[in-house]
Amino acid sequence: MIKDSFWTDSYIAELDPSEKLLFIYLLTNPLCNIAGIYEIQLRRIAFDTGFDVDMVNKILSRFAKDGKILRSDEWILIVNHAKHQSYKNPNVTEGIRRIIELLPDKVKALKGFERLSHLTLLNLTLPNASSEGTKKKMYTYTPIDENGNPTRKKKTDPKGVKERNAEYISVGFMFEKMAEKSTGVKPDLSKAYFVIKNAREKLGVKDFKDLFTYFFADQKLKPEQHVSLAFVCSPSYVKQWEANRKNKKASQVEAASEIRL
Repeated sequence: MIKDSFWTDSYIAELDPSEKLLFIYLLTNPLCNIAGIYEIQLRRIAFDTGFDVDMVNKILSRFAKDGKILRSDEWILIVNHAKHQSYKNPNVTEGIRRIIELLPDKVKALKGFERLSHLTLLNLTLPNASSEGTKKKMYTYTPIDENGNPTRKKKTDPKGVKERNAEYISVGFMFEKMAEKSTGVKPDLSKAYFVIKNAREKLGVKDFKDLFTYFFADQKLKPEQHVSLAFVCSPSYVKQWEANRKNKKASQVEAASEIRL
């Protein structure tokens, strides 16, 4: 949960709307944990926010330059994240400790890592990068889930959430590429995740390519409709596409029968 004080913070107040949105995204996206340290692809951020990758990289570079985050490849570390958590709660402290312990050596060795509020507020020991790749337990801890929350059972991903999210992203970028090639206009993907998620309940990943191909060849549509992911994934248009595909298959079967005769 973002505190009201977020909006009155002197640094946030100086950001433009795009920068404010991206900062909020860093704090609230599904991959963010109680430590505010996580790995995320730039194109995932671009997909979720609707910004292009270059814009995302530019804004993140500013945050890093201003000392608000640390970056290592696709790793994001929010410098003051811990001070906005209930860090006096032992379970929270335990979770943050565990996350920091399991970080790759290259992340622990980042310049500025010692400035993390996780270390200053929680009085944690700065982890030493392992020279030989060996890992030693630094703390006595209870098991936690992938977000650092204490649990007695090892969490798995039985429903394939991560895999499905990757599918949604690939479908979104497929539509963007096809839309730009067909219309020369870059579509707005700010709500793509939820649009694709809803359509995915009925369509397979391969179906999307066939649907988009049919969509961009549809001469009855207006130019502005050809860059609308919400329109092509709407139940009514999907139904139209399915009817067309069914008729096409019926025609192919009929033609094959005539050839045999």
